[in-house]
Amino acid sequence: MSPTPKNAVSPLDSRQTSTTRQVGAESPEDLQEQFERLRERYHRCTTSLASAAHDLKTPLSIISGYVGVLQGEKLGALNDRQREVLGTWLRVASGCKTLSKIS
Repeated sequence: MSPTPKNAVSPLDSRQTSTTRQVGAESPEDLQEQFERLRERYHRCTTSLASAAHDLKTPLSIISGYVGVLQGEKLGALNDRQREVLGTWLRVASGCKTLSKIS
């Protein structure tokens, strides 16, 4: 095996330099800084989304419970329009709950 010249660039070094140029950063330290900023932004977004989902989930559950009582006609008979509105409400609330599970 022949000795490597002092100024030779390994294939790994050339790939890293190429990747660094593609991203638009000047150095691996710049890439690390960008990565950290993106990670912080991702964390803030997911935390905000989880908080909003939680804030919606509790009142939706309570209202859905009341809608269930009304649909069961435990408080009196419903006309067709009232049944339709309550059914629509349950579908919307169910969709919102599903979204909150995703986050």
